[in-house]
Amino acid sequence: WLVIATFVSGVAMWAVHLFSKHPALASGEYGVFTTMLQLLYWMMIPGIGVGLVFAQQAAAVTDEAGRQRLAGAVRTVTGAMFALWLLACGALALTQAQVTAALNLPSPAPLWVTLATGLCLGWQPIWFGVLQGRHDFFWLGTVQMVNGFGRIGGAAVMFVLLQQVHATGLVTGAFLGLAASTGLAIWLGRDLLMGPAQPLVWRPWLRHVVP
Repeated sequence: WLVIATFVSGVAMWAVHLFSKHPALASGEYGVFTTMLQLLYWMMIPGIGVGLVFAQQAAAVTDEAGRQRLAGAVRTVTGAMFALWLLACGALALTQAQVTAALNLPSPAPLWVTLATGLCLGWQPIWFGVLQGRHDFFWLGTVQMVNGFGRIGGAAVMFVLLQQVHATGLVTGAFLGLAASTGLAIWLGRDLLMGPAQPLVWRPWLRHVVP
């Protein structure tokens, strides 16, 4: 099931690039979109280790104490990712003119949509890792496909229904797909957001994440 889900979601993500052939897409807009994708790829790098750590911790839960440790880690790291994202928003607000000019963007709008997508990328490994560690492979594959089809569906909504035929529309499609899949993963693990939780001890936890 996971092999099928990975393949299907990958094809759906690739299909987003077909919108580059839209006759109303202005010259240079697709280049802006690929630049934003590169920024998203860089944002994904820290999450690789985070997802593996949460998968291991979720798989190791055998009693209520373990569940509380996992709940504490999930809540703390999710909150920390949000705090880092707020700092990034503040930094972009102060430097958006310089960044927009440096990347030759027509406006800062693609940057802000990309940054919003980055919050989903920060949260996704946490909650996908929990699903993996719990061996909930059906839903793990499902959220992966929601990610892929959400991207192409979001791009279709922006281009066809809303007539937003530009790079920001394509990036918004990626945001919608990531937001839908991450939101579903959080809902599936919502029990970790309720009830008692043990505080996260940062130093040993970071030793598993930092190379």
